[in-house]
Amino acid sequence: MSVGIKRELSVSVISTIIGGGMLAFFFFLLSDVFFSPHNLSGRWEMIVTIKETRHKPFKGLKMYFIVTLQHHGEELFGTSEKEMEAHNNGSKVIYGGSDRTLSEIKGNVIRKYIFSDTATLHFTENGKKRTSSTLQSLTIHGPNRMSGIFHSTSNSSGIVEWKKSI
Repeated sequence: MSVGIKRELSVSVISTIIGGGMLAFFFFLLSDVFFSPHNLSGRWEMIVTIKETRHKPFKGLKMYFIVTLQHHGEELFGTSEKEMEAHNNGSKVIYGGSDRTLSEIKGNVIRKYIFSDTATLHFTENGKKRTSSTLQSLTIHGPNRMSGIFHSTSNSSGIVEWKKSI
């Protein structure tokens, strides 16, 4: 191989490496500017609707919660309080003060560049009779709305809607 061909090959390889590095930098910059993660910190209203349960009177029950959520990097944590239950028969139970059930929330966000980001949240509810756990799998529809499904150790599952209030 002649010196000229070796030189052209070296220049070509170096140019390809530099071009690839610049292209990678451009895509990282693009992802931070146009596809930056949503800030999920704030006060949220959450509606949980039970679709499946062993306890038939709870099927279709809607529970309303106020959630305070903190978002740092990929980590989510916070607390929730049950405000109200709306039963299928039209009756409502409103919880105030010491009657509210407090849950601790821990979870994470999974960033996706083509599809919507997702979040997985684990709730530990310190109920008056017992402690229970709920796992939520959510799709993040923007900085002010999330929705998904839940499964609970209380043998219930269903859908959940989140709406940011602050």
